[in-house]
Amino acid sequence: MQQCHRHQEAAVSLQRAVALKPDYGGAYYALGVSLQHLGREEAAVAALRRATDLAPKLAGAHGQLGHLLYLAQQYPEARESFRRAAAAARHTTYGRVCEAGALIAEEKFSEAAQLLRRAIGRDPGNFEAIVSLAEVLSFMGEFEDAAAQYERALALGEDAVAAWAGLAQVKKITDADRPLIARVQ
Repeated sequence: MQQCHRHQEAAVSLQRAVALKPDYGGAYYALGVSLQHLGREEAAVAALRRATDLAPKLAGAHGQLGHLLYLAQQYPEARESFRRAAAAARHTTYGRVCEAGALIAEEKFSEAAQLLRRAIGRDPGNFEAIVSLAEVLSFMGEFEDAAAQYERALALGEDAVAAWAGLAQVKKITDADRPLIARVQ
């Protein structure tokens, strides 16, 4: 149901699932993701914390928790969650993206950019790594490079709300961008 963007239905089903099997970390992880999509960040954080307690090697739960904590400006906790995700997903692009998230939480943007460039070098079609690099470049004030990375991410054809929003923040939109605006619509 989550993949169909039916997050309310998914959340209801997942709440039933965790009530029936309260020791299943994967269900809490999925519940946390659904709650996040519904804008219920506090409840999502609680579900993700439970998921990471029950399944400490579940990299996605740690990474998602890190993301939400970062957005809530809880940087030390975000850094720790990202580091746990990176440890659980060693030698993967996801692990490298999470390690970059920890560096971003520490405001080590240059190091994060270097790590993400290496990750993209190994996995050039990874949407999340490319968008993360674009965000870091934006933090560093390298707006042209950030715009190029957002456009690279958009070329992958993903469901790219974050990439569109990021591009709008770093690129001055002019009449020459009418084809870009048409793509957004």
